[in-house]
Amino acid sequence: LDRDLNVLRVNAWMEKMYASNNPLIGHKCYTTLANKESPCSWCPSVKSIETGQVHSEVIPYPSAEEPRHWREITTFPLKEEDGMVTGIIEYVKDITERKKAELVLKEYNRNLEQELQERTAAIVENNALMYATLEATADGILVVSNDETILLYNTRFINLFQISTSLLSDYDNRKVVTFISQQLKDPHPYFLKTEQMREQPHLDYFDLLEFQDGRFFERYAKPYQLDTKIVGRVL
Repeated sequence: LDRDLNVLRVNAWMEKMYASNNPLIGHKCYTTLANKESPCSWCPSVKSIETGQVHSEVIPYPSAEEPRHWREITTFPLKEEDGMVTGIIEYVKDITERKKAELVLKEYNRNLEQELQERTAAIVENNALMYATLEATADGILVVSNDETILLYNTRFINLFQISTSLLSDYDNRKVVTFISQQLKDPHPYFLKTEQMREQPHLDYFDLLEFQDGRFFERYAKPYQLDTKIVGRVL
């Protein structure tokens, strides 16, 4: 996009996903993609143009009333040498499966609170269902408390980051953070973002991890809540 939100170039994936809206090039993104006369109130591209920073939003599709799919839009500003934002790279990703996993985890938390209040044995069955669901997802999942105690993780997380079970045996997330940092091309941004998560656990986070072996991982973090209290984060 240019700074006026005109579509300059799209890839084949965008053309396929928005086939009914083609041609996309040459039109305002909000006109051709959202059928609106002005930019969307949540538009991350507008925020990136205003701040010069990366922004991200999760959007229900086709609408909030009928969310059959979920897409995450991350915007990266293109700048001149003086810092002036001249355009935007808009990265759109279908995160429907990840969103479903988040909804399952949220439902699990709600059920857990009820089970704890009633002190029934049904919590055992729900735990088994939750673990099975987390093991079935393609994403690596880690749940950490506010004091950096590891509460939960799935096998996919261990495999993605090549973590030994012995490292997780004492449930200390600080050791996991150090271990992952040793695999990164530049661990400094990773440490900074992790510290931000600890200091402001009520916010959502996104960053891109570049490994020394050439792999790239997207890392998302969301508050982990019991009732209305934030007790940790889900990555």
